[in-house]
Formats: sequence, C-alpha cells, structure tokens
Amino acid sequence: MSKYVTLNQLIEIIKTHIFTVCPIFILGILIFAGLITSAVGSVIFSIVATIIYFFAIYSKAFEVAKRDMKSYTREKPYAFKGLLLPTGYLILSIVIYLLYFVSWRFMSIDGVIVGLSGWINNFICIIWTFPYTGFMTLKDGYMSVSGHLLVYLLPFAASFLGYFAGYKNYDITVTLSKLVYVTRNKEDGEKK
Repeated sequence: MSKYVTLNQLIEIIKTHIFTVCPIFILGILIFAGLITSAVGSVIFSIVATIIYFFAIYSKAFEVAKRDMKSYTREKPYAFKGLLLPTGYLILSIVIYLLYFVSWRFMSIDGVIVGLSGWINNFICIIWTFPYTGFMTLKDGYMSVSGHLLVYLLPFAASFLGYFAGYKNYDITVTLSKLVYVTRNKEDGEKK
C-alpha cells in the first residue's frame, strides 16, 4: 500500500487546474471582456472564478479520498493526504512564475518582451493565474503578494478540505440539499 501520493494523483490535480482555468480564461476573454476591464468587474469576475476553481479542486480531492477508501486500492488514506495532492501543481506554479520573471528580466527591452519564448512564458503565466486577476497584480515580471498567496495556498486549502471531507465521508452536497429540502417544506407548509 502506498502511504504517499501517487504520480497519477498529482497529475489529476494538475489536470483539474488546467481544465478549470482554461475555460475560465476563455469565458473571461470572449464573454466577460467588458466586465474584467474595469476594477470592480474584475474583482467580481475573480470572486466567481475563484469559487468555481476552489470547488473544482475540492471535488477532485474528495473523489481521490473516496477512491483511496476502497478496500481494493493500493493507496492508503490518511487525513492530511490532501495537503500532499497539490505538490505537483506547486512545483509547476513556481516554474511557470520563474519563467515569467526571467522573461521580463532577460527577454525584454524597455518594458516590452522581445522574444517568442518570452511571449509564450508571459501568456502561460497569465492563463495559469487568470482566476485571480481581480485580486492581484501581474506586471513586468512581478506578481503581488496576494497573487502569490492565492496561487500557492488556495489549491492546498481546497485539496485538504476536499480530501478530509472524503476521508471522513462527509458530503457537503447532501448537507446543502437537506437545507434546501427543509426550507421548501417549511415554505409549502406556510402556503397551505
């Protein structure tokens, strides 16, 4: 039994990040372009995008925990495994940011990136951090402190909470559906 995180589980979190961020980027650019150009609109868009992103990572970690709990799997579940799941994502995020930083330091002239690889690094970093654009600054090779905190800590929080909930067999959707059901019954009883 594997006590630690498998490569497949690390890749699942990275894929979840990519398959969540890319549609958010496409929607943001194609549909909500007017909204994200204003400061307030950018913050509103980022709040929604961050919530969607959080629950995408949360649900993937929950799914991994449920799979680990099966008796026939080789992975051994433990409560804090959710903190290890995004380590592959963390390494990739650091590499992407360093490439972005290097592009602006060594491939720019007078604040303009001149090389193709610099443009590619810049574009990848923008997409990678796009859900948080309203909360952070990404300019001239630097990312704001809030950007670093969101990029590096939010996936760990979502993964930990999701895995822990799956480990403890706590499904938040069941709890929320009970609240909706009880509220509807109370409303129906008042109408009669």
